[in-house]
Amino acid sequence: VLTIKYKAALEDEWTTLETFSTDVTEWTEVSIVLPNLSDSYYVAFEGECNSGMGITIDEVSINEPQTQSFVITAGAEGNGTITPSGQVFVPAGETQQFDVKAYHGHQIASLLVDDAAIVAAQGESQFTFTFQSVNAAHTIMAYFTANAQSVTVEVVPHGAGSVSIQGERYYGNTIKLYARSSGSNYVFSHWEADGKTIATENPFKFELLSDTLFEAHFRLVTGIGSRRDLSDHVRVYPNPMKDDLHIDLPIDALVRVFDMQGRLQYEAKLSSGTNTINLSGLNQGTYILKLQFEDQVITKRILHY
Repeated sequence: VLTIKYKAALEDEWTTLETFSTDVTEWTEVSIVLPNLSDSYYVAFEGECNSGMGITIDEVSINEPQTQSFVITAGAEGNGTITPSGQVFVPAGETQQFDVKAYHGHQIASLLVDDAAIVAAQGESQFTFTFQSVNAAHTIMAYFTANAQSVTVEVVPHGAGSVSIQGERYYGNTIKLYARSSGSNYVFSHWEADGKTIATENPFKFELLSDTLFEAHFRLVTGIGSRRDLSDHVRVYPNPMKDDLHIDLPIDALVRVFDMQGRLQYEAKLSSGTNTINLSGLNQGTYILKLQFEDQVITKRILHY
């Protein structure tokens, strides 16, 4: 990579004139218009060699300016690029093209030329703008935004429950799905996409990278007639937990949380299906969770960190 820079006075900062990053196998003459000429003028050549490839410059000369040149200042903010960028020097009367390209999953939010919006560029993944017959300084700025994506969740079997979708549905955002059963006959089972199980946790979080279709699967609760059968249909997660504890229940229950000294810390009535209780007010440590059903009690130990 060869970069050519200039400054009009010793105390000035270096400004890039041109950057060459492609292989050139034959001697090639390149002319560059020097802007902001002064009595004390500095030109620098900065080279970066990779894998032993050399950079050679020969016969550097500075001649009297033939024509006036103008500066076009180009920039990009966000997830995309504009090429060329920075200060681009264009001889008077010449044309200059700029290529704007958004990164994957994004689009051009706005393209401003001399602070005026180019409507045709909005919403495009790439766009080319050309200055014709340049006779003044200009600016061109590109801004980008994430694409909107869809999230669709189907409940299986139909009517067994519902799903709430949390998070702004744009590329790269985190989306949270929360499944709730519709009654005592069903409890949440797992999430599927393209016929494959992708997760069993509820809520389920994922990064949105494309239009997404999920299935929320629920299972029918049958044969709850013994303590063992009831335990098989109760899920308490995550464990260890931090703030929220999720409890899947086949039927209504009273939940109580005790510390290791037997002191009651939390109590609430829960409905069948998926429930969430917030225990952020508890100190870190081990607790006993008791689920009281009509004639049975299920006890579990939980760790709060």
